Amino acid sequence: MKIGLVTVALAIALLAARVLWSSHHEWRTAEERFGAGAMAEAIDHWGRAARLYLPGNPWSQRALDRLVEQGAWQEVRSSLLAVRGLYQPGADRLRAANRAIAAAGTDAARLEHSEEPRLLGVLLALAGTGLMLLATAHFLWRALDSKACLRRGLALRSAVGLGFGLLLFVVGLSVA
Repeated sequence: MKIGLVTVALAIALLAARVLWSSHHEWRTAEERFGAGAMAEAIDHWGRAARLYLPGNPWSQRALDRLVEQGAWQEVRSSLLAVRGLYQPGADRLRAANRAIAAAGTDAARLEHSEEPRLLGVLLALAGTGLMLLATAHFLWRALDSKACLRRGLALRSAVGLGFGLLLFVVGLSVA
């Protein structure tokens, strides 16, 4: 059990490190392109850095700051909507982006309506993800014996759980 927890913790740490490193790389590239006068490319890279959101990620926040400074409201909005989940990071900036885009002539009601996913859809997708993870763990720890031989009945249960989890996930995404 301890080895499983250590493995999960290590995997999460590696994923977080990858997100931070990629965000920093995109931020640095954006700053280089900005210094060279390639504004469109800089905005694109700042948007990528902002989308690599992780709570506490300084480069994601700096990228959003730069996008706001440049008045790239569509990119601000797109970046923030890309990272929404059970909560909306940067909700105040998203509202400001919606107002700025609406002031430029886009229908404000349409912008506000698409701001958040439906909670039911998010919960279904999360439940599906959890079920798929549990089914995979069940398969690895129960459906395979110590000699890596398949126990058919338990493997079938794992497959059904995986399939149902996938179904929940897809339905959740379509509802969200």
